[in-house]
Amino acid sequence: MKNQSTCSRNKMILVVWGALVLFSLACSAESLLPPSPTPKPTLTETPTSTPTATFTPAHTATFTPTFTPLAPTEISKENWPLVLLDTFENNDNAWETGVTTDEDETKDISIVDGVYRVDVTDIHGVMNSFGPAIDPVADFFLSVEGKRDSGTANIDYGLEYRINDNYESYMFCINEGKKTFWVGLWESHIWSYLIPEKKSASILQGKFNQIAVKAKGPQMSFYINGKLVGEVNDSRLSAPGTAGVMIDIKNDNDQGVIVFDNFKLYAPK
Repeated sequence: MKNQSTCSRNKMILVVWGALVLFSLACSAESLLPPSPTPKPTLTETPTSTPTATFTPAHTATFTPTFTPLAPTEISKENWPLVLLDTFENNDNAWETGVTTDEDETKDISIVDGVYRVDVTDIHGVMNSFGPAIDPVADFFLSVEGKRDSGTANIDYGLEYRINDNYESYMFCINEGKKTFWVGLWESHIWSYLIPEKKSASILQGKFNQIAVKAKGPQMSFYINGKLVGEVNDSRLSAPGTAGVMIDIKNDNDQGVIVFDNFKLYAPK
């Protein structure tokens, strides 16, 4: 009995010891396993504000005229109404056009691109004048814009007014090349200067110049690009007459092109 009891106790010890060994081995095996990876945190992107573009407008070109056009109310208190405004979009006012040749000159005159274009090759140095179909006026404010487009620099251009049936008239012209102007009278086949050729800083070279005259009785005032450049008192041609533009090539066999625009005539009713 004693041996049997001892045997049973020994078996129990072996079972317990075996369980402890297995538990110890299991713990050792677990310590040998690589550690479970720590899960990476989920990154949440923090939205950044989208910059708002600030629009800076491009520079807007502002057209600045080369001169300040005159109106009757700006140079007088007459308040005369507008009788004629010709911007040369057509030839409703019956200006001279076409090509002509004679012993003195060759002329090629046209209305093109909104201007009245006069191309003259002068043979004997004569003056040329051109006008619209208008009724004669005695008192008025007259203006035109002109420019030497090509050809000789020694060419005058401007206004002719109080033209009568005998082709007598007053003339007011400028010369871009020399920056000069003059006022003259053709009467009874005699030429005379009312204002001899005179320098003016108001004249622009290579650009349009506004030439204007106000006539009231014998008193006449002359303007270039908005500036008063001279005045005269002359009563030799005081009767109503027509008006137009003119050019004068000084040297024989010279050629030049003048363009005109915005022919304006104001007169009392």
